[in-house]
Amino acid sequence: MMNGEELLLKAHLLSRGFDADRLRVVLGAGVATFYLWGFDGKLRGYQHYRPHAEKNCKNPKDARYFTRTTRPCLWGLEYLPSSGVVFVTESIFKAVALMNCGFNAVSALGSNIPADLWQQMSLLPYEWVCAGDNDKAGLKFSKTFTRGFVSNDLDELCEEEITYLARKFTR
Repeated sequence: MMNGEELLLKAHLLSRGFDADRLRVVLGAGVATFYLWGFDGKLRGYQHYRPHAEKNCKNPKDARYFTRTTRPCLWGLEYLPSSGVVFVTESIFKAVALMNCGFNAVSALGSNIPADLWQQMSLLPYEWVCAGDNDKAGLKFSKTFTRGFVSNDLDELCEEEITYLARKFTR
């Protein structure tokens, strides 16, 4: 049974489009933990999300987002079908915004995909499409893909706007 703080966190996640009853997350005292799985199905790390923390702190573990992985990985692999178009975003909430509109999506947990992760991605039967933020990092991120777009934050757009941006890549 959840305590009051966990219920508030669950409600906060839902306000950002993340349904904790549908997607995997561990709720704790003021922190949501998203597990990161490798292409082999093994646990590779986690991302902590503390919605009320500062974005940057002296101690990175106390920041709003803190990610620890054994090797570069993507969030959302466990939700993908066996093949098809997959959008790659810079954050979990942006990937979820696409998923809520019926698109396949993962998060790179930032705007940089290391070479070894790219190599792993290239071996999979997916057509990777970038969905980058409309900022300097997002523009650079989008140029590392052969297909994609940049836009305002996907998690702040309505479903019609997201569908308009993404549908042209799935036809």
